[in-house]
Amino acid sequence: MSRNLGVRARVLLFAVAMLIVPALARADYVYTVTSANSSGFAFDTQFSFTQPTLAGSGTVTSGLTQISGAAVTGFGWNSVASGPCSTGNFTFVVGGAGCIGIEGNGGAGFSDGFAVGSFLAVGTYNGGFVTVQIAPTGVPEPSSLLLLGCGILAGSIGRKRA
Repeated sequence: MSRNLGVRARVLLFAVAMLIVPALARADYVYTVTSANSSGFAFDTQFSFTQPTLAGSGTVTSGLTQISGAAVTGFGWNSVASGPCSTGNFTFVVGGAGCIGIEGNGGAGFSDGFAVGSFLAVGTYNGGFVTVQIAPTGVPEPSSLLLLGCGILAGSIGRKRA
């Protein structure tokens, strides 16, 4: 009887783990921002950063990875019509549109308009002179290993019962 209770407890633990682990095993999102000085208003820059979730608005002033061009010290986005985009030292509002704001290049800052509702899904978003690409990074490795361990545990329980 006690052996049967131990098997039930392990099966219950496995079931709980299978409910919790997938919720914790989420992908982060990499935002890659590219701006070209084609209009004379922006500066050439390309940088990226990672966020744990997709959001309709946000501000990033640390953890920016410079890829090329002018250095960036702050980035803000907002998918709401005429919503403010804060980059740390600047707040931008683009009339009637969603926006991004970029700060850097010796204290300069600028903004660009995007379609309302942008930045809420994985994809590429094109403004007047800035492109924002959002991509998932993949499942974090520790969660994958925990799922594998639960599968091995379930297999060993099944073998002992047979």
